[in-house]
Amino acid sequence: MVTQVDGQLGTERPRYRFETIAEAMDTYADRKSAATKETLLREYDFLRSEITTSLSVQVQILSFGTATLGLVAGAAFVGSAGAFRSSVLVVFLPLLAYLALTVWFSEVMRMLRAGGFLLFIEKRLDELGDGSLEWEARVWKGRLKYSIVRPYYGVLDPDQLRLFSVTLLFFTLAGASIALGWDSAAAAEQWFAIGAGIVSFTVIVLLYNLRIDQLADMLEIDERPAIAKRVDALVRGLSRVPDQD
Repeated sequence: MVTQVDGQLGTERPRYRFETIAEAMDTYADRKSAATKETLLREYDFLRSEITTSLSVQVQILSFGTATLGLVAGAAFVGSAGAFRSSVLVVFLPLLAYLALTVWFSEVMRMLRAGGFLLFIEKRLDELGDGSLEWEARVWKGRLKYSIVRPYYGVLDPDQLRLFSVTLLFFTLAGASIALGWDSAAAAEQWFAIGAGIVSFTVIVLLYNLRIDQLADMLEIDERPAIAKRVDALVRGLSRVPDQD
């Protein structure tokens, strides 16, 4: 690590160069100055705004996704050609359902990740002498209290129930569409429909477990799903650059 002079301040600041991603992230995540309550409160407000924005975006995605699916389904049944109808029902409509679900699911994960960081900020403020913020701590405590499927929260949590319900709805719509056009679809379209469904389900599961893994790292929790541990180990392995002679 070398230093360079800041042209405006006339002071020296470090100039970094790293061999691995892990080393870089450890350095950039390190803080040498103490946090202030004013900065933490401003960050808390920003994250609250991000959560509110994410909720609004989720509603827009669901509205746009369901409206588009309705239009495409109507076009499929209005069209007279059997080949066109089967292609729409088996290929295009399920793809739209998977796309809308994946984008919506990503927004939900972003919202929950921000909520987890708010929990961290609440504790940091308490350590600095301001323990008045308790919302996220109480929310996450309630999720653990009624958790059936660990880790962190289960099907009795309203957010978890909404997540499961919307995911099941879009997969049901995609499955029903495929079933309606299955008999008249070509073999390639049938295989594509099956493959796309498997890929979409895998992506959703990975997004969910990666979000839990990020939360566990943020809050320094060891408990996490087995798949999250495997993904975390894979990412850490890929981030390491082998030694060069």
